[in-house]
Formats: sequence, structure tokens, C-alpha cells
Amino acid sequence: MAVKTVGSMASDGNIFDDTNPVDVGAKTPGTAIIASRKDHIHAIPEATTGAAGSMSSADKTKLNGLREPLTANRDYYVRTDGNDANTGLVNNAGGAFLTVQKAIDVAATLETMTYDVVINIADGTYVSNTITCKNIIGSGGVAIIGNTTTPVNVVVDGGFFKNTPGTVYLTRGMKLIKSSGSAIYGILCQAGGFIYFDKLDFSTGFTYHVYALDGGIVIANGIYTISGGATYHFYSDFNGNIRVDNITVTLTGTPAFSLFAVALTVSVLKSNGVTWTGSATGARFAVRMNGVINTNGAGATYFPGDSAGWTDSATGGQYV
Repeated sequence: MAVKTVGSMASDGNIFDDTNPVDVGAKTPGTAIIASRKDHIHAIPEATTGAAGSMSSADKTKLNGLREPLTANRDYYVRTDGNDANTGLVNNAGGAFLTVQKAIDVAATLETMTYDVVINIADGTYVSNTITCKNIIGSGGVAIIGNTTTPVNVVVDGGFFKNTPGTVYLTRGMKLIKSSGSAIYGILCQAGGFIYFDKLDFSTGFTYHVYALDGGIVIANGIYTISGGATYHFYSDFNGNIRVDNITVTLTGTPAFSLFAVALTVSVLKSNGVTWTGSATGARFAVRMNGVINTNGAGATYFPGDSAGWTDSATGGQYV
């Protein structure tokens, strides 16, 4: 499965350069994922005398007050029997973290150089509320991966939030649900934040399943499931960008939406070639205030729902 890097916005609302794919593939620990950006890299002075000469690289880094530099891809582990006081480096109760946020926080302290960070989540339920996807230093990306064979075995009670440009995140192999806390979205990207997702199951309790605004970008990189309703499944606003193309999306249990797909205020929702398996209730779409929904001419019944969508052409809304 290929993901696409960001390019210039074409007249059809396509903001991506299809000539430059980056292969993500089926992620296994220790392989490269995403190239996102380069940042300043600090040189680490070598200790040449005394006890410091036998120190590990990590200890030298601490001594010099610098970040730990990676020399290979880094895997962290999160388990329901873990502890955030652990190192996160070993996949057992004595080594794994308890929360995804702790793994992200630790990754943000590294000098990743050109390497990637993979956060591996074991089966179980994690009450997370809002998980903030922080930038890391270096040109690698961060993948948060649960159970890619049976995503419902990894339940995240909360949502993922990226509100800064920089590190690109991939979320994969989880069921997202809101039964506690204040999170109202499954995935929210704003202010240039960027998240790919696939093999997720969007369940109940959210206002927004997928939300992009203020230049945020969300891309469905592969198949996923919708098992619960929300006020909106897709919501793009204030120059937000959502793209979902040429995949299969499975709806189970006839989830209910007020509006399935929304684009407002110079935002773009680009979706074509999707096979929607199953059905939903509610209006299919709404577009207004110079927002664009581009289905590549798929027609007004393209999105799931049992009532017509609407276009406010008087305010510049376009459904094509």
C-alpha cells in the first residue's frame, strides 16, 4: 500500500503528488515507515578520559545534556500490564509502557536522525482520552500500530490529535471509541498536522470520526471499518484536507450520522473510487462557503446515507 507525499493543490482539489509514492507496506517492527522532515542534528562529543570513556552512547548523551541519538529504528511497546515508569523497550510487563501517550512523549525526547519510531500496542483496552501526536526531532516518522489482523482487539477509548506541522504519523490496527473523557473526535489534524490511517474501526461516542481544519491533513491509506455512528464521519473546515481514495470501507450495523461528509470554508474532501460496503442513515453530505467535495463525478448518492446531501452554491460550495 503506497502513501502519497504532499504536493501542490490542483484544480480538482487533489493536493497530492501521485508521482512520488512512499511505500509503507505492512509494518513490522524495525522497518522504515515514513519520511517526513529533516531537523537540526546535534553532534555528540566523545568522552576520552576517565570513566566516561567506557560509557554507553545513551549515557554520554545524558552527560552532555543532549538528546539520545538513534542508530537504528526504535520500537516501543505498550501493554495493559505495563508501567509508564518502564523503558518501553521490552515487550513484557516489566518493560512496556502503560499508555500510548508516554511512548510518544519519550519519542519526542530523542534525536531520531533518519530513523523511525514504532509504537506497538498489545491487545486490550486503553482509556486515553486525547492522545497528542508530538513532533520528533529528525527526518523519520512515527507509527502507532495495534492488531492489524483483528483491529477490534486493541480498543482505544479516545482519539488522536496532531496540531503542528512536522512529523507525519501513521495509526493502524485499532478500534476507536469514546465512552469516557472529553475527546469528541477519532482523528483530528489542524494547523498543518498530518496523520495517515488504515485498518481502524471507528465506533460510537464521537462528534467527529475524521476532522481536518486549519491546514490539517488526514489520509485514509487503506481499508477501514465504521461500526458506530457520529454526528459527522468526515468534517473538513478552514482549509482542512481529507483524502480517501480507491479503498474499501466497511459499515456494520447501519451507523447513524447527521451528515456523513462535510466540507466548509475553503476546505477540500477528496474521495473517489471507494467501495462502501454496508449502509448508514442520515444525510450524505453538505458543502458550503467555498468548500469542495470532489468525488470525481461519482454523483450525489456516492457517500453512505439514506437522505440527500446539499450544496450551498450561493456561498461557493462545490460538489463535483
